[in-house]
Amino acid sequence: MRILEVPDSPHVYLRRLRQGLSERGHIVDEAPFPYLRWPRNTVKFVRQFVRHHDLIHLHWSIFDSLTAARLFFSTKTPKIWTVHNLVPHVPLLRDDLLASHVYLDGVDIAVWHSERSIDEARHRFGARGLPETWNAKNRVIPLMSFNGIWPDTVSHDEARRRIGIFGDAPVVGHFAPTQPYKGTRRFLEVMSRIARPDIVYCIFGACHDASLGQEIREAAAANPNLRIHLLGLADDELQYWFKACSVVVQPYTEITTSGSIFFPIAFKTPVIASPLGNIPDVIQHRVTGWLADDTESLAGCIQEALSDPEAARAIGERAHRFVDQTANIDLVTEAHIRAYEAALGR
Repeated sequence: MRILEVPDSPHVYLRRLRQGLSERGHIVDEAPFPYLRWPRNTVKFVRQFVRHHDLIHLHWSIFDSLTAARLFFSTKTPKIWTVHNLVPHVPLLRDDLLASHVYLDGVDIAVWHSERSIDEARHRFGARGLPETWNAKNRVIPLMSFNGIWPDTVSHDEARRRIGIFGDAPVVGHFAPTQPYKGTRRFLEVMSRIARPDIVYCIFGACHDASLGQEIREAAAANPNLRIHLLGLADDELQYWFKACSVVVQPYTEITTSGSIFFPIAFKTPVIASPLGNIPDVIQHRVTGWLADDTESLAGCIQEALSDPEAARAIGERAHRFVDQTANIDLVTEAHIRAYEAALGR
């Protein structure tokens, strides 16, 4: 098959999927987001679009014009949309939920990372007075494991030294505070609630929200036990931050698909996360992590994880094995190929 993938993103999930498809002899071309406000990208997209492709695979919401989206969906090439987010984290159109329904009516196959996300979509559409059904056929394919793709050569102690943590204090991390939906403000609340002077907290990864970034910096200035690194991390830097952590906390306020939980899991670091989207499919409470949906339960899970480091490490290892068994590159790639064949009517 010759597949056009949109957008041409360096996202680790897309890199892995392209790798799996290419290894099986399929050709994957790429095109950028065809945002009308970025004319050069739109031209690049059109140049790829007019070439022959067996199907087009869309990731995220790719149009900044609903009219352009409708024109695109009226064309004949079979289409698949992976619903990473039901609506964009940063508003893209006047009515992003309506646009998502247009996508679901316009493509042949909708790929979701959890049955739970399909139910949530029906609920949100119904609450808005939109139809709770759509034309696309639904396929549930788990988000691909990130295990083994980044350098993982340093010890726990060396990782702590590399980020400036000395001694044996427990370390509680929070990764990729890109936008408020990641629950960073909730993480800061939990820090205040626990109020243990022996815990070191870390917030690391890029932040794209100016107001949130300022709040994080102010919290770090007021709390000597909070370390922050609000920059993107190179692949070889990830191991230092994740392996230094005793536990990583991702207290989302809303999410369709969490890719962030797969980063600590790749380093066998246990995770505490909100029971939203695809997360409960990966994090089974007290088996492959902890699920917590408010400040009080988050604080309790952190205390539990820190009270028995050996048990916490075992949970991190179980999560690593679980995603290896259920979402490895071979399983996920083959599931996509079956979805492509369904879109082509094979």
